[in-house]
Amino acid sequence: MEIRRIEGVYLQHALETSQGLKAENVSKQLNLRLLSTVPEALLQAFSEGKSYLKGYVLEAYGRNLRILLNNNQEILAENMSDVEVQEGDYLELALEGKNPLSLRIISLQRKTGIDQILDIAFGPSESFLFDLGKEDIISQIKNSGLFYERKLLSFLTGNIGLNEILEDTKAQIILNLLSLAENVQSQFNIQENNVQNLDSIKNLFLAIMNKTENLAEIRNLLRSLYLENLNNWELAQFIRFIESSGNRQILETMERGDKDVLIHLLYREIQNLLHTPAGKSLNLAFERLKTMVFYLKDTEIKEQLNNFIKALDSGKIEDLRDSHRKLVGLLEEREKLLPLRERIERDGLQWIERLNIIIQAQRIMANDGVLVVPFKWESRKASIILRSDKDEYRVFVNLNYPEGFISAMLLYPKSKETKGLSLRFYTNSEVFYSKLETSKHILESMLKEEDIRVKEIMFNLIPTLQDLKKIIKGEIHSTNLYLVV
Repeated sequence: MEIRRIEGVYLQHALETSQGLKAENVSKQLNLRLLSTVPEALLQAFSEGKSYLKGYVLEAYGRNLRILLNNNQEILAENMSDVEVQEGDYLELALEGKNPLSLRIISLQRKTGIDQILDIAFGPSESFLFDLGKEDIISQIKNSGLFYERKLLSFLTGNIGLNEILEDTKAQIILNLLSLAENVQSQFNIQENNVQNLDSIKNLFLAIMNKTENLAEIRNLLRSLYLENLNNWELAQFIRFIESSGNRQILETMERGDKDVLIHLLYREIQNLLHTPAGKSLNLAFERLKTMVFYLKDTEIKEQLNNFIKALDSGKIEDLRDSHRKLVGLLEEREKLLPLRERIERDGLQWIERLNIIIQAQRIMANDGVLVVPFKWESRKASIILRSDKDEYRVFVNLNYPEGFISAMLLYPKSKETKGLSLRFYTNSEVFYSKLETSKHILESMLKEEDIRVKEIMFNLIPTLQDLKKIIKGEIHSTNLYLVV
């Protein structure tokens, strides 16, 4: 059996010069290879007209999964993809094909804790904060990326125009990531279109980061071997020592500028040079290069550096020349990628972080209607958490100031018969607490003008932000999180 796809909608390609925007439905692969015999009852269940079966993941050990279906049949499967399925997940599986038997995941449900919500509310990236100081707040939230998939489906069915898609933050991030990924591909001379999703883009960026890691350090260590990192006093002292020791070969090699022979001679004489500043620097450079062989992530640089070390140990000048030339040539080739690395670090990683935050917020939104909106208020971080329960609406607002925080929990019943607003304020500042108490009558008057009946207004002085989080945990409970629709 093969569970082949989690259906999702992604914006695949950026605007092309002559073709406009190409948007497609793309299936993200989730392959589960069955490790047990297909139960007849499983086939029978679908033949009886059931549109889907539910399953519960009993165990997830490595890539192997043990799943209990709602018809009391148990199957063993191997997760063949990079999509994580965890113990305790609930799956809804629809029949996709019978030869071979394949199922499609139409829903994945996972228990989540309030901590995920608090992470978004209290620790969002600066780049993801909405600016509530701007006039058009509604448009900001509509185009925040939180509702991107719904808008994209409307676009694909012809209900909205292209401009509405391109105004969306998530669409802009995906377009930027695809553009940067295509730029990286062209420099890598990769012809295949293998940047179809976020994971492949991450892998591409990671390849650049690995290929350009430690370049500056290796270059600097080589300069130490050439004696180029010595200051004038250290170099003069080194030359006087070499002259006094009668080793004219090193001095002559320095005059000729033959770096390969110089490295060879210095490596042979290193024990006699350890009491000099130059000798200590040389020894550290040799030892550091030997150590780096064990943890470099770029296999090509690792191989060339290893060959260079082997040539040093062998004492063969021609081998040293060849390995040194190849190592330096490879470093020069990798250094051409440094502008790409700089752009990935400056833009690409930030875009990925923003996209991850949007995706996490979208998942939390599916948590029984919890919406988290991190925003800026007077240039400071703040947040709103909205939740619609069975009997009431709950809105939590948090504002941060240098003097402390001030937060409010608003509870408003849905029933017309029990209308009445409850307001609970929390702060860790005695100044804020005092101002809230003295301004209570003003707030009551404002709510009365809006014809809002007030059930209660409470003020609470609490010590720390951690105490506030505990209070929120008591007000906004954990429920189920639907990861896939």
